[in-house]
Amino acid sequence: MTIKELTPIVTNLAAPANNWIRLQSAIVFNPEDLPHPDKMIAELTSDITGYLRTVSMVNLEGAEGLRRLQDELSERATIRSNGKIHEFIIETMVVQ
Repeated sequence: MTIKELTPIVTNLAAPANNWIRLQSAIVFNPEDLPHPDKMIAELTSDITGYLRTVSMVNLEGAEGLRRLQDELSERATIRSNGKIHEFIIETMVVQ
């Protein structure tokens, strides 16, 4: 298994409109299953950015909000890669 850090994502949240999120993350995958992950990472980053723009601050509050976000992003990574990404890891998240 290999861990690859993704480029940090910075985008606005859906509500309140003046809140921004910076998400630093990584993926875990088998290089034999995904020998050239860069294209998949670009698609995944775009998908995550689009999703984060639909999330409101209320959805991210507390441990439960973080767990829901982790679950949603892991599911998106698995579906986008047809199961080739084994895990999506949130390394840091800052909401301002």
